Amino acid sequence: MIAAFPDSIVAESDHDDDSYWFADHPKRRFRAKEDRQGRLWLVRRVLQGGDADVFLRTPVARRPIDSEFTIGVAWFQTALRVSPEHALKATRKIMRGVRR
Repeated sequence: MIAAFPDSIVAESDHDDDSYWFADHPKRRFRAKEDRQGRLWLVRRVLQGGDADVFLRTPVARRPIDSEFTIGVAWFQTALRVSPEHALKATRKIMRGVRR
């Protein structure tokens, strides 16, 4: 789906914005956000232990319902083009490790 935004380049400011947001929300693994051009993105944070977290982004046409689980399911369906069932299973697996 990156072809949806063929001119997309992730700027250092995008990385910094995600870093600060996830630092303020340490138990979150997914977020939805709008960039400076008004495009919508789903962001998945992948923990790297002692190293810096990795942020995986995928563009979307519309914002999902703002719950972390729904954003996670939408991220998997959009970024990996998996079935809804696979997206649900993958999101559940990630969310099991998150303590609320």
